[in-house]
Amino acid sequence: MKKTLSILVLIILIAAGGYYFYQTQHKSTENTDKKPEKEVIKVGAILPLTGKLAIIGEPEKNAISIFNDRFKIFQFHIKDFKGRPVDALSSFNQIISTNPDIDLYFASTSNACNVLKPKVIKENKILFANTSLPGITDGKNLFRIAPNTEQEIKIIIDSLLPENSSHVIFYPNNELGLKIKNIFINNSKNFNQQFESFDIGERNYRNLLQKIPDSIQTIVFEGYPSDIPIFLKQLKESNKNIKMVILSMAALWLPEKILKNYNFDIYFPGPKVYFSYLDNKKLNNETLEILIKSYTHKYQKQINYDVLFVWETLNFIKTIGISDNKIEPNIIREKWKGTYNGLLGSIKLLKNGDVIIPLKIRHIRG
Repeated sequence: MKKTLSILVLIILIAAGGYYFYQTQHKSTENTDKKPEKEVIKVGAILPLTGKLAIIGEPEKNAISIFNDRFKIFQFHIKDFKGRPVDALSSFNQIISTNPDIDLYFASTSNACNVLKPKVIKENKILFANTSLPGITDGKNLFRIAPNTEQEIKIIIDSLLPENSSHVIFYPNNELGLKIKNIFINNSKNFNQQFESFDIGERNYRNLLQKIPDSIQTIVFEGYPSDIPIFLKQLKESNKNIKMVILSMAALWLPEKILKNYNFDIYFPGPKVYFSYLDNKKLNNETLEILIKSYTHKYQKQINYDVLFVWETLNFIKTIGISDNKIEPNIIREKWKGTYNGLLGSIKLLKNGDVIIPLKIRHIRG
């Protein structure tokens, strides 16, 4: 009896051991065959979502959303800096304290990017700056995929302002505005230039417009998107003998039907590829067509230059800077050379982290 019982126990133990072995091997095989979940790539974004510059931050945030709808590879940690430099710095500090593993940042406007530059360099992070402020990039920690103000002004001067011409230039009363003034001075072709500054968010330009000499027929207005309609309306009401108004690239924000409401010819620079689309309403660029249709469908608004440059920046990072589902800062640094064929055509990548994007002057007849 005892012998029979011993044999039975032995059989049970062997069976239990075999079952355990099978289970452990089966689970091991399951774990081996199961593909790891795709890791999202974290990006810190510092945008002006409220305040006077919210008109810039909102479409940038929309562009981020449209890009993620399509590719689903980024996880953005977005902070609103309200258009104030001190809040831009505190926003960066908040992100880096809670997510020290984030190596890539995106920031908008000159006042934010300028105050963030030394902090980004100190922390050895990478910042893509969506601003036209000249000199913001360095090719190591700060990069930009957008034209800078100097490129814009040079095409304005070469295309629209002949030698010895006379004009009045209105520029914003901030650091970018001072650079605008100096670029016009340094690239003068014996110009007779008068400069007038205004505060961001100015609502009354009438006193400044009275300073325009009666002999002047050309003015340059380097204002922000929200400034342009107010300025043009008051300029028209002033009855000045103005024939030509040259605007900054910010005019791309406005529907052209608005710009046609004035009795002077309007000119402004912008991406050559996008202007070709506006003229022909068709492109060989499938990505740009998808972006335009997706954006207008989702937000019931036309895209503007910030949407274009945000998308171009994210697409560059996706194409060049990702390795094993991670942002590799050194890859971005190493591959930032030569040319990059993107949404806006053949973009030349400069050693200092800046770019040259093909630009063109657009003419709206008054």
